[in-house]
Amino acid sequence: MSELGLLNAVFLILPTMIAAYLGIHSWRRRSIPGAISFMIAMLIIAAWCLTSLLVVLSQDKPTAVFWVRVMLAVVPFLPVLILLAVMQTSVLTTAVRPRLIVLLLIVPSITALLTMTSDRQNFYLYNIGLVQSGRQNVGWTNQYGPWSVVHLSYSYALVTFAIVLLVRQFIRMRYHTYRMRLVLLSVGLALPFVTNMANTLLTDVHYFITPIMFNIAAPIFFWAIFRYRLFEVLPVARDRAFEHMDDAIVIVDVENRIVDVNPNAALLAGQSANMLLEKPLFTGFAQFEESLSPLLGTTVSHKPITLQNQAQQRYFDVTISPITHDQEQVGKLIIMHDMTDRRMAEMRAHQLEMERERVNTLSQFIEAASHEFRTPLSIIKSSTFIISRSADAAKRAEKVTQIDDQANRISQLVEALLNVVRVNSNVDLNLDPLDINTLIENVKDELQAEATAKNIQLALDLAPALPLIKADSSYLTKAVNAVVHNAIQYMPAGGTVTITTCQQDSQVVIRIKDTGMGIDPEDLPHIFDVFYRVDKARSTAGFGTGLTIASRIITLHGGQIEASSQIDKGTTISITLPV
Repeated sequence: MSELGLLNAVFLILPTMIAAYLGIHSWRRRSIPGAISFMIAMLIIAAWCLTSLLVVLSQDKPTAVFWVRVMLAVVPFLPVLILLAVMQTSVLTTAVRPRLIVLLLIVPSITALLTMTSDRQNFYLYNIGLVQSGRQNVGWTNQYGPWSVVHLSYSYALVTFAIVLLVRQFIRMRYHTYRMRLVLLSVGLALPFVTNMANTLLTDVHYFITPIMFNIAAPIFFWAIFRYRLFEVLPVARDRAFEHMDDAIVIVDVENRIVDVNPNAALLAGQSANMLLEKPLFTGFAQFEESLSPLLGTTVSHKPITLQNQAQQRYFDVTISPITHDQEQVGKLIIMHDMTDRRMAEMRAHQLEMERERVNTLSQFIEAASHEFRTPLSIIKSSTFIISRSADAAKRAEKVTQIDDQANRISQLVEALLNVVRVNSNVDLNLDPLDINTLIENVKDELQAEATAKNIQLALDLAPALPLIKADSSYLTKAVNAVVHNAIQYMPAGGTVTITTCQQDSQVVIRIKDTGMGIDPEDLPHIFDVFYRVDKARSTAGFGTGLTIASRIITLHGGQIEASSQIDKGTTISITLPV
C-alpha cells in the first residue's frame, strides 16, 4: 500500500467509527424531535466514509468502481436528512410532515438510481474511472450528464438552507450553552460542505477530501452531543414552554435592547417577533414606558399596571428579574401577566355585590320610611276627622296645630330622606386642604346654643399643629355636626360632650365623647343604619338619619367611623381621616 493510500485509509477509519457511534447514540434519544433524522444522517456519513475506505482498499478495479457507485448513490440523501434534522429542532418542526419528506427524497432517489445504472446510461454520471498512486486507489474521475446540474443545485441549496436555519436559531437563542451547540453544528456542516463544493466543481479528479474532512466534523458533532447535550430534552422543553406560555415574556440585555420575545409579547406589541429583536425596549413596547421605566433600575420588581389600549383598558401584573451569568448581570427577564379578564370578573362581581347591597338598602329604606311616615299621617288623618265632626272651637284649633306640626315633621322627614339619598349617590367632593381644628371650632359655635338650652357643656381638647387634610369642608362639617348634634340630642341635662383631635401615624382622629347613658351592646352595631334609633319609644325628636349620613360622608373621604360605649358611662364616636 502506498503512503497516500495508507494515509487515506487511516483518515477514513476514524470518522467511520465516530459517525456510526453517533448514529447509534442518537437512536437512544429518538423520541426527541430531529434525533432520528440526525441518526440516519450520521449513518449515511459512516457509509460514505466506509465505502470510500473500501475503494481505497480494493485491488480489483470493477470492485472499486462498484464501491464508488455505492458511495455516490448514498451521499445524495445526506443533504435531505441534514435539513430535516435542523428543521425538526427549530421553529419549523411543525412543517415536517410525511408528505414533505417524500417530496424531498424524490431528487436524491432519482440520483441514486441513475448512479447505480451509470454503466447503462449517461444522464447523470458516466465513464467512472479510478485515480491511483502506485497501485493504490486515491480518487476517481467521471463525466457529468444533465441531471448533475439538478442534483448539485438541489443538494447545495438544502445544505445552505440548513445552515441558514442554524444561524437564525443562533440569533434567537437565549442560552449560552445552546448557542455554542449551534455554532458547533454550523461549523461541522460548513467544513465538509465547502470542501465538497471545491472538490466537485473546481477539479476533474475527485479525491476523498470530503469524507476525510469528517475527521474534523465528526469530533465536532461528538462534542456537540456530549458536551453541549444535543437532543437533550431540556432545551427543547424550554423553547416549547417559552413559546407557549400564556404570559407575555420579554428578555432584554443590559442596554435594555430586546433580545427575545415570545408570541404573546409580540402580539401585545403589535409586531412580529423578528421585527422587535435588537430594538430598544420602549420602542417596541412604548405603551409600557411610563409604568416600567422606573422599575428597570431595581433588582427584582413587581408591579400591577393599567394600560389604556385603544378603547379597552387592560390590567397587567409585571415582574422584572435580573438574568446573570458568571455572577454578572447580562440582562433582565420581564414577565407580563395579563390580569384583564380576572380584574373584569372581579369588577363585575363587585358591581353585582354593590347592586345587591343597594337593593337591600333600598328595601330597608322603604320599610323604615313607611314606618316614619305612618305616625304623622295617622295623626293628620285623625285630626281632620275630629275637626270635621267637632263644634268645639278650642278643640278644632288644637287639632289644626297638630296637623301643622305633623306637616312640618313630614317636611323635615322628606329633607332627611333627600340628604340620605344625596350622600348615597355619586357625590363629587371638592377636596381642598383643610384645618380640622378650625372645622371643629366652627361646629362648636353652630351647636353651642342648642347645648346651652339643654344645660349641656361642649368642651374642646384639640391637638396643636395638626397636618392639613384633603377634604370637602361643607360635607365634612355636615358629618361632624350630625355626630355632635346626635350626642347633644340624646344627652341628659347636665352632661358634657367633649371633642378631641390628635394625629396617629398618617391619620387625623376626631373623637366625640359624651357622658350620657350609653348604648346597649345589641344596638351598637346598628347605630349607623338608616332610621335606626336607640330610643325605641321615639321620645326624642329626630329620624335616625344623622349618623347614617355622617358615616357615608366619612367613607367618601377614605376614612372610618366607629363607636364604642359603656352603659351609664357614655359613648365615644371615633372618626379617622387620612392626611
